[in-house]
Amino acid sequence: MSAYDLVEHLASQGEKVAPQQVYRSLGRLCSEGAVRRIESLHAYCAGGEDGGAILYCERCGALRFPSVAHLADALREHAQGAGFSTSRAVIELCGLCEQCSSAPSAWEEYQ
Repeated sequence: MSAYDLVEHLASQGEKVAPQQVYRSLGRLCSEGAVRRIESLHAYCAGGEDGGAILYCERCGALRFPSVAHLADALREHAQGAGFSTSRAVIELCGLCEQCSSAPSAWEEYQ
């Protein structure tokens, strides 16, 4: 969900919340590891290991969080070797999950 999706959901429940309040709360939840930001979607999701990758299925919306600490560490080392100081590593891959990649698309079903 995006922050504005949350604002709309809360409004539908009778709660009036400003977007800034939602962003502050999401920021706090992200720092505590309860919520992850999905950069490519400008959205947030519950859970997921910090430092892990996000695999996002563009068809069904499924999310997976594989541990890729070794990859993040290698990227940080490479950045340091180039004189770049990193604050975080974001690894997101978008595509199709196993189930969706083996299922025919709507276009293929039409033909």
